[in-house]
Amino acid sequence: MFKKIISIVLAVMLVASMAVMAVYAADDSAAVGANSDSEAVGAADGDSVGADSGDDSSVGAGNKVYFEVNPSLWKNYKTITFFLVDHTTGDQIITWGSKKGNMTDEGNNIWSYDIDKLGVDLNSGVYGCNFTADWNAQTCDLIIGGPCIGDTASLTGDMVENNVDSNKTSYVVKWKNADQSKYAPPMQITSIGNVIGQAYWPGDDAYSMLVNFIKSDGKDGLANAIKFNGKTEQQTIDDTAIALGLGQDDIEKAIK
Repeated sequence: MFKKIISIVLAVMLVASMAVMAVYAADDSAAVGANSDSEAVGAADGDSVGADSGDDSSVGAGNKVYFEVNPSLWKNYKTITFFLVDHTTGDQIITWGSKKGNMTDEGNNIWSYDIDKLGVDLNSGVYGCNFTADWNAQTCDLIIGGPCIGDTASLTGDMVENNVDSNKTSYVVKWKNADQSKYAPPMQITSIGNVIGQAYWPGDDAYSMLVNFIKSDGKDGLANAIKFNGKTEQQTIDDTAIALGLGQDDIEKAIK
């Protein structure tokens, strides 16, 4: 009888032991499953973060603006440079040719410039910029403002008459995301009276541009244009007005 009781007890202990082992096995299996899931999530998250980091190098963090080089158009340069001017006062915030305009190579043909180091708030005031390859090959002027922070400017592949020197051409440039009706190559009358650009400077319109052209004695004025374009004053005024979309009444009013 005693031996029978011992056998029963041993059997019970054996069953209990097997149950405990089964529980541990289940826990270990769950732990392995969790580790496997963790590695998969980690890899996915890591890939995602890596991709985002790559994107951030071209569209940005902080108060940077970016320029994307088209290597088929701009070659054999060392540095991409940034030029900034206060349109209202005409002051060059970065002097033309200054190392202060050197941009930072972000890789993958993307260059950046940190606006913070200029102490300028692009949300207040009216500013224009352009980009160059070693201050040689250059883009046309481009209106820039607060909404352009973090945006990337790129070449369209088109060329346009340089607004200051008609013997030169500039590469047309545009922002990838900013409102093209406000932040685009500005409407300008060139040194020989031609009209280029896309967006008006704040406060400008076609009529005010024509009036300024007639009055100005600078390189953006009528007196300068007729020295080089081979046309009379009236021909130049008429052609410029038409290019601005103005009619005869506007021309007569502007002259007066």
